[in-house]
Amino acid sequence: MRNPSYRETKAYQHSPIPSLMAGDIGFVFHTGNPISRLIAWFMKSRFSHSFLVYGTLRDQTLVVETSDFEVVISTFDRYLADPRCRIEVYRPTTPGKPQRDLAARHASELLGTTYGYLQLLSLGLRRILRRLGVRIPNFIRQGVVCTAVPLYGWHGLGLPVLSQIDPESIDTEELHHILTQMPASYSLVYQREAL
Repeated sequence: MRNPSYRETKAYQHSPIPSLMAGDIGFVFHTGNPISRLIAWFMKSRFSHSFLVYGTLRDQTLVVETSDFEVVISTFDRYLADPRCRIEVYRPTTPGKPQRDLAARHASELLGTTYGYLQLLSLGLRRILRRLGVRIPNFIRQGVVCTAVPLYGWHGLGLPVLSQIDPESIDTEELHHILTQMPASYSLVYQREAL
């Protein structure tokens, strides 16, 4: 794997910051991170992580997401500043600002919830069995993984498909697939490939 040159890194740091809104759903993949690569490989996905946009504060876009240990609020800018980060952000097309803010508030209720390492194993086993034609539900409900954050945020708020999904039942690839298969309901508002 090659390291980006100084010029490439500076170009990414000065990319225009997209105008994201509360409730937008993002996906990232860190090409330089072994754990990110392992998760994406295992799911056969272009992405390893998802988040929900919380809003803005002093020109910073804030996101609700899982960290290595728990659900936190962090900045979207850290993804923009990393040239080895592939990013896609989708926007639900129908809800207005009150619903978007409510989705962000719902997701923020998870702050401090422990990361679901055991749940990640359950979702992984589920993935393996699915490749063999066996379908099982996610059977470990300890903590939360990244896809639960946007799904808890939008749960019950009337969005096509997402509002009816059990927030702890699908992985990042499945969530990404749902959004990309419904362009009338979820529009791609930002996309960037990694170096």
